[in-house]
Order: sequence, then structure tokens, then C-alpha cells
Amino acid sequence: MKPGQYNIPPQGPPQAGQYGAPPPQAGQYGAPQYGAPGQYQPPLGPPQAGQYGAPPQAGQYGAPPQAGQYGAPPQAGQYGAPPQAGQYGAPPQAGQYGAPPQAGQYGAPPGQYGAPGQYGAPPQAGQYGAPPGQYGAPGQYGAPPQAGQYGAPPQAGQYVPQPQYGAPQAGQYGAPNQYGAPKAGQYGAPPPQAIQYGAPKPPSMGGVSLVKFFDHVRNHYARDYTLVIDKSGSMSGSLWKQAETAVAKIAPFACQADPDGINIYFFSSPSSRHPKYENIRDANTVMGLFAREKPSGTTDLYGVLNQAINDHFAKGNKPETILVITDGIPNSESDVKKLIISTTKKLPRDEDLSISFIQIGTDRSAAKFLKKLDDDLKKQGARFDIVDTCTLEEMKHLTFEQLIDKSIYD
Repeated sequence: MKPGQYNIPPQGPPQAGQYGAPPPQAGQYGAPQYGAPGQYQPPLGPPQAGQYGAPPQAGQYGAPPQAGQYGAPPQAGQYGAPPQAGQYGAPPQAGQYGAPPQAGQYGAPPGQYGAPGQYGAPPQAGQYGAPPGQYGAPGQYGAPPQAGQYGAPPQAGQYVPQPQYGAPQAGQYGAPNQYGAPKAGQYGAPPPQAIQYGAPKPPSMGGVSLVKFFDHVRNHYARDYTLVIDKSGSMSGSLWKQAETAVAKIAPFACQADPDGINIYFFSSPSSRHPKYENIRDANTVMGLFAREKPSGTTDLYGVLNQAINDHFAKGNKPETILVITDGIPNSESDVKKLIISTTKKLPRDEDLSISFIQIGTDRSAAKFLKKLDDDLKKQGARFDIVDTCTLEEMKHLTFEQLIDKSIYD
């Protein structure tokens, strides 16, 4: 190019060797000669096993321990391995001992209920513990009484019993006891006592039967108390003295139970009216009666019982306990049996009248007769068993006075 001429730039891309051209290709002048001896050749791909940088192989230093080698995690069943389900130390499964209680099981947190019928389930309507006012189905607990059941209001046309005699008066059967709330063994105290229908007979005292008269007196039942005393000729002498002493002991206790005072009948030979003394309240009066009455004649037990029973019904069937003291068989055994059987058929309740017989003396025929009164009358048609007895053999060789001591004082 001559001086002064315009420098025209070369046309096209720079050629090899010119400024700005790409680096020389392999084989061209200036290109690096790779692969020549002594020169570094870069590795092609990842390092192969055994080359520097390759991961260590199993068994080489640095390789992870294989199963069974030192440092390897314990396998199932080896020492140190976590216990499997069911092995000792494994957490208990549901239902096993030690597992947390499931909903509805005993020990589950309060408020978590099981299915209906399971433990912990809220009480269903009609079950015990259900909110009041929720009734079960008819016949279930809590259901309102159905028509005709106990507690249901009477239906139209049904009979509703009404009291026949009005409210009981003081001293009558069913009236409150005058000595305060009934004590154990008194009328009105649960469970049913000796004077109620179906109750067991009075208790015994060391083998000696406690007749109802003594049981009623010692427990202060609000009743009338009556003594019927045999003064026939066979009662003369020691037997009369025994009867006198025994009655003197009985009277104070009987008067405490009977605020109106006791009644006393004496009987011997048949009479239109045997001697009767009413409203006796102290033992001194009783002793005076024994001084007035003298033993003689026969044994009209039927006549005096008939008189006492008629007086009982004349008073309106007020509950009464009668004690008969006798030493021999009556003039007519059959009449006595028939009288007692017919009397039971007039009584609304067996507790309305009780007759206790005590044998005094050693007449075995009398003991046999009294046992028949005690044991056989229901078989012969009596509605209730209103008779009980204590005979010579049942006294276990006690005197009448000793029997009273055991019956009332013990």
C-alpha cells in the first residue's frame, strides 16, 4: 500500500494464524501435542477400581463393614439388635399386658367411652346411672310402671282398698310405739319379727324355747297382755306357789308393754263367768289376787279360753297376747282344739292374737296335749298357727321361776 492510500479492512473471518483466529487445531502449528511421551493425559471417564480416587472395594481400608464384621450394625436376632415384636423388651402390642388401655377399656382416660355395652360406655337409657327422667323400654330398669303393676296409678274401675278402721289409736296394732322409734325386734322394725306372718318363731335361750308371750313382753310390743291361770285342785301346794312367784315377776314387764294394765283370768270348774281382773299395773296387786283365789275343782280350759277370746273380739280385735299357765289336761281336749281352730278363721291376720301355753308340774299327759295344740291344729283346719307352748321337757329341768328369769331378765 502506498503512502496516502486508504487501508481497506480484510474481508471475511480471520484465517488461521491471523489475529483473532481460533486456537490452532490438533496437528497445526502452535497446537499442544497431547499424548506425547512425558506429557499428562487427562483421564477419560470416572476412575476405575484401584485407581486414585476410585471408591474402596469391600474388604479394602475405608470400605463400609459388611454384615457380621466389626462395626457393622447388628442383624435381627443378634446381640444389640432392637427387639422384635413379641420379644422381651419390645414395646407391648395392643391388648398385651403393659400396653396402654384402648378406648372403652378399664384404665382408659376419662371421657373416652367404649362401644355401647362395653366398660366405660355411657349408660344407656334405662340402665343404672342414666340421667334421671330417661326411662328404659317397658320391663327394663327405670321404666315407668305399666298398668296393673305395683306403683302404677289405679285404672278406672279398679278396686282401691280403703282402711277399714281408720287411723290406729294409741295402743292399737299399727300405732306408733309409745316408747319411741321401734327397736330391733319390735313391731315395725325391719326385718319381720316374730309377731308378723311368716316370721320365724321366737329365739331360744340355751335350748329353751322362748314363747311369744315373753318375746312380746321383753320387746315392749304395743299389745294387750292377758294371763290365764289354772287354779284347779291339782295346782294346790308348791305348784300354786310357783305360779304366784312367776306371775309376780312377769307382771311389771307386762305392765310396761301394756299401758292399760294386764288382764288376769283364774279358772277351775265350769262357770258362766270365770273370775277376771282388769287393768292390773303392779306386782303387789297380783300378789293380793293370789291370796284371794284358792285352788280347787276341775280344769275348764275351754270355758275360760272361750271367755277370753269373746272379750278379745268385743274390744275390736285389738292385738293381744295370752299366756296360759296350767298343770294338767283340760276337761275336754276336743272342745279346746275346735275353739282355737274356729278362732283362727275369724282373724284377719295371725299376729292379731297369740296364745302361749306354759306347763307347770310333771303331768306327761298334759305335755302331750299341749304339743298337739302347737303342732297339729293347722293340719286340722286352722287358718293360722297362733299357739306355741313350753312343756316340762322343753324347760330342760328349769323351774317355772327360772324360766321367767331366762326369758325376761337375760
